[in-house]
Formats: sequence, C-alpha cells, structure tokens
Amino acid sequence: MLCLGIGGCTTQETVKPTETGTVATPTEEPEATTTEQPEPTKNENLREYNKVLVDNENLRAELLSIEYMYDDIFDQEVIEVTFDIKNKQDFPIEVQARSVSINDRMVEGDDILVAMSQEVGPGKSAYADLSIQGFGKGKLPKLEGNFEMTLHIFNWDDLDYQIDIPVSVPLD
Repeated sequence: MLCLGIGGCTTQETVKPTETGTVATPTEEPEATTTEQPEPTKNENLREYNKVLVDNENLRAELLSIEYMYDDIFDQEVIEVTFDIKNKQDFPIEVQARSVSINDRMVEGDDILVAMSQEVGPGKSAYADLSIQGFGKGKLPKLEGNFEMTLHIFNWDDLDYQIDIPVSVPLD
C-alpha cells in the first residue's frame, strides 16, 4: 500500500506510563468482528439419565449416563456407564459392577471385558465408570431394550458390610 501523506494511512499511538517504563498502544479503533458460536452437536450415542438409585444416611448413588463409543486407535467398541457415588460414612467404600446385562443378555465373555472398581473415601464423592469393551471378535450388544446390573458396595476392612443396589433402566 502506498501512502503519500494521506492522513488516514497512519496509526497514531498513545504512550502510557507503566511500572517498568512506557508502552506504545494504538488508539485506532479495532475492527468490529462477529464471531458466531457453533451449534453444539448432539451425541446420538450418549444417553443421560441423572437417576438417583439410592439416597440414604450411608450413601448416595446416581446413574449419570450410558455412552457407546468406538475407539479407532485400538479398533474396539466401548460402552461407558458413569455413576456419581457419595460416601456419607466415616470409612472408605469400594464400588463395583456385578451381573451386567443389556437387553436381557449377560455382557461377559472371552472377548468382552467388564470392569469397574472405584474407592470412595469417607465423606467424599467420586465418579465410578463402568467400562464394557469388546476385543477381537467380541461384539458388544446394541444399546436397546434395557440395561441392568448390580452396584456392589463394600468395605475392604469389614467384609460384613455389603450393599447390593439393583440398577435397571430402559435404553429405548
């Protein structure tokens, strides 16, 4: 761009004192820009429940969500089931998954891994994630029909303390 003494081609600067010296800042008005926020995309594979399963003087357990995912890196299907557990007692508890089924079919076998074990300290909360992974020829069932399992809660120091909470939610 060629400016030959035309008044609008230069930017005036104002010098502002700072603690360490002076800084030149432009006084030119910034150009107005409009940035549109993208529409949030809906995850068709995520089902949110926020269903309280139990809430008593000992603990609170809430089913937050069930999500189907495909892991391209490991070439495997994954279903993540997320719980929010609050331990209202003065000793730690362990939360595990037992007897998991989808659409009245047990979800365990040679090529399917079902894993969840989460310690929750006294007076603390934690997210407990149940991970169901299909390896090799292990194909996970479609998320249809119903999801059922037992939330098994116990204390490692007192094995007489055990609570089983049935979980049953529709998937359709």
